[in-house]
Amino acid sequence: MASTSSAPHFLAPVDIKLNGFNYREWFTTVRIVLLGMDLLAHVDGTSPQPSTPDTSWTLADRRTMTIICQSCEIDVRMEIGHLPTAHAMWEHLAHMFEHSSSARQYAILQDLTHIQQRERSVREYVTNLRSLWHQIDSLETSTCLKCTCCKTRTQSRQIQRTFEFLMHLHPDFEAIRSQLLNRDPLPSYDDVIRSVIAEETSLSTLSPRLLPTDTVLAVTSPHVTKVSSAPPSPVSSTSIRSSVICHYCKRPGNMKHQCLKLQHRQQQ
Repeated sequence: MASTSSAPHFLAPVDIKLNGFNYREWFTTVRIVLLGMDLLAHVDGTSPQPSTPDTSWTLADRRTMTIICQSCEIDVRMEIGHLPTAHAMWEHLAHMFEHSSSARQYAILQDLTHIQQRERSVREYVTNLRSLWHQIDSLETSTCLKCTCCKTRTQSRQIQRTFEFLMHLHPDFEAIRSQLLNRDPLPSYDDVIRSVIAEETSLSTLSPRLLPTDTVLAVTSPHVTKVSSAPPSPVSSTSIRSSVICHYCKRPGNMKHQCLKLQHRQQQ
């Protein structure tokens, strides 16, 4: 390839610093920056160092070396500062950090295994999940999205992530989770998230979020003003359930998200 004498003389900023644990993100970002500056040939081996002195090639290679060094943390930069060309720096960094992707992927999968929605909103929970999924994607080999095998792989991944999303939801969403899993075919990932967010909105308008499933909140009437001097009598679970009214079927004993009549209608 001819020398990149037409490469611009400014240095494009890189908004990521290679620290040894984010090699894939760094690789993708710096590669795009070098491609935009017409300097990618200096790292991918398509513009090797000429056998005779070439001032334009040397200047372009120095700009490439500067971009690489500025995008690395100090300790990483010290590892490559003595290398003579940008291509040598690029290869050295790949040798140092590309193999660590497996360990990073293992750590992310551990985080996915232990993540729980708990008291966070569905949107906050989804944001955390997507952050972990994005990190997993950045560590894997990119797919073409055109051939049959890549499309099948992408579809399988979406189904797996739908299951991961439903698996760690708060117990309040057990009813909607069962409804979604019983649908054939399984709804898309985006449709599942929309359904759960809609259920969250519905539950929040009816009652505060239920905490442990064995905790029952007794609802007292604001119009009762008489106070009994007798010691309180034990309250049976039957009387507590009878004070809870379903806002859908208007029957006592369960909340709306537990209503069998509503669940049957939604399944139909």
